[in-house]
Amino acid sequence: MTYTISLEEAQTQYVALIEQAANGDEIVLLRGTTPIARIVPPAPTAPKTAKRRLYFGMGKGSILSMADDFDAPLEDFREYM
Repeated sequence: MTYTISLEEAQTQYVALIEQAANGDEIVLLRGTTPIARIVPPAPTAPKTAKRRLYFGMGKGSILSMADDFDAPLEDFREYM
């Protein structure tokens, strides 16, 4: 749910507004009738996955083809050589 509140009123209720945002509400701060800021709930975080242990050779077979001129000098850098 979205709430609007004046900036002056928000200064006195700061902690309560943060709690509302933590519970999923969005608060729009107004200066007069102009919106100047939003307090929004935090973005959902992805669950942490177990770290996969890296070892030598685990990428073997992942490159299926390579161009014949893979190691040829690039035309753009010919003037630097």
